[in-house]
Amino acid sequence: STLDRSSAASDVYKRQHLERLKKISDDEKKGQLEAIEKDRYWLNYMKKRDHNCPYFNKKGVVNAHQLVDLFFGSTSKGPFLGEFTAILLSDAKNDDFRGIQRIYPETSNKIFRKGLNPSGAIFKVGQFINGKPIYILEAAADTLLSYMLTGHCSVAAMFADNIPLVAAIISKRFPDSPLVFVADNDQYGGANKGVDVCEESLRSTDNDAFLIIPEFEESEKKLFYKDLTDYCAAYGEIKTKALLEFN
Repeated sequence: STLDRSSAASDVYKRQHLERLKKISDDEKKGQLEAIEKDRYWLNYMKKRDHNCPYFNKKGVVNAHQLVDLFFGSTSKGPFLGEFTAILLSDAKNDDFRGIQRIYPETSNKIFRKGLNPSGAIFKVGQFINGKPIYILEAAADTLLSYMLTGHCSVAAMFADNIPLVAAIISKRFPDSPLVFVADNDQYGGANKGVDVCEESLRSTDNDAFLIIPEFEESEKKLFYKDLTDYCAAYGEIKTKALLEFN
């Protein structure tokens, strides 16, 4: 009947569509693994940074190389040229290597290899210890500053939308650790993305959790200051350390 033929055609279409989606998913996973392995190979040709990083210096985090392993290399072709600092990404689930992010100091460009998906990946400073506080931030410089001022493990989720996923994974791994979210105060547009994702994470976790939002005076707002390193640049390390206290 016409109805049977229509139903059969619908089943064929659905099956073909699911097969296409699976192929796309498989291709993405393959591309992701290839990108990670290329970064792992590239790392063998980089040098470990034993001196200050110009980018982190500019952000007010001097001697970052003493807090965590940093590497440096250079690119001579492509859209991003010159020396860069490489930071290592790890999987929030198991600490496995997940690639690198290149940071070019002159332009402040932050680059992932094509095909690398940083979802669920982190830049970690310090060691996870269940029961000890874990600070969750968005960017690497803020994370280094957090660790420098608190001594507690601090992680960068690398981009705002990754924060809820990272928080959920860390919460499952370390259920007794307080999670301290330090939001970027993205207050200059219609929505405050940095605060919104941290509030979402705060509501979703079963851990003890705290939210810290840098607040700025009008003079700093004119400069569009928004994050932890901006706060430190404006008000100094003593006030920034006090801001990071959550008890």
